[in-house]
Amino acid sequence: MNRFIIKYFTNPLWEFAAGRKTLSYLKELEKSQHWPLEKLEELQNQRLRALLKHAYENVPYYRRVFRERKLKPEDVKDIHDLKKLPVLTKELIAKNFDDMKVRNMDLFKPTLYRTGGSTGRPLVFYNAKKTFEYHLAAMYRAWKWIGFDFGSKYADLWGATFDLKDEHKLKKRIHMWLTHNRLLVPSFRFTPEGLEKYSEQIVRFKPEYIHGYASSIEVMADYMKKRGMSLEGVKGVITSGEKLFPHQRK
Repeated sequence: MNRFIIKYFTNPLWEFAAGRKTLSYLKELEKSQHWPLEKLEELQNQRLRALLKHAYENVPYYRRVFRERKLKPEDVKDIHDLKKLPVLTKELIAKNFDDMKVRNMDLFKPTLYRTGGSTGRPLVFYNAKKTFEYHLAAMYRAWKWIGFDFGSKYADLWGATFDLKDEHKLKKRIHMWLTHNRLLVPSFRFTPEGLEKYSEQIVRFKPEYIHGYASSIEVMADYMKKRGMSLEGVKGVITSGEKLFPHQRK
């Protein structure tokens, strides 16, 4: 798909049809990133206070936490006051999962998610529709810092099978074709045969950007280097999903 068509037509139309506000949130974030620090901190604290008030009124776990510590939401005025509340851990979420559900959950159109468990026990949690859209907007803003834009060609070396479970479905394939200029490379299939197959696909695709797990990109880069394969025109590499170690950064 042509990048101009993706950026100005198919991607905005798909967002509109899906009832999503990712592009609106992206504009908001791109505007606020140039604000002075004081203005950003003011917005941050304002939203923090609103979030804690909502949690106190609608989430049983946090109502209990506030009462046990003899606190009210207004006692937390900025991020420095967060030390008055317990640090949230995977163990706490698993132990108090039902009590952490917001009472008016349906208003937020949540989706159940599971992490891959790369750092230990998988985490199960709900993600609100607005939260997901803000997450995408923040991700695209970061990508744009290195020159990426909607329609840019990129190879996606992804290793989480649960993230790719719908990739074969027609709706998902149409969505990705209309909104992304992407080559999907499932890194959990990096057998010797898989590496040969996908490395050749990447070279033919000629991506401008590489995105994926740091370890997946490292494995593919080492494989291609040993075989004398090169990529011309790559403008940036975006790692995600796990820690990027110094030797991988080089």
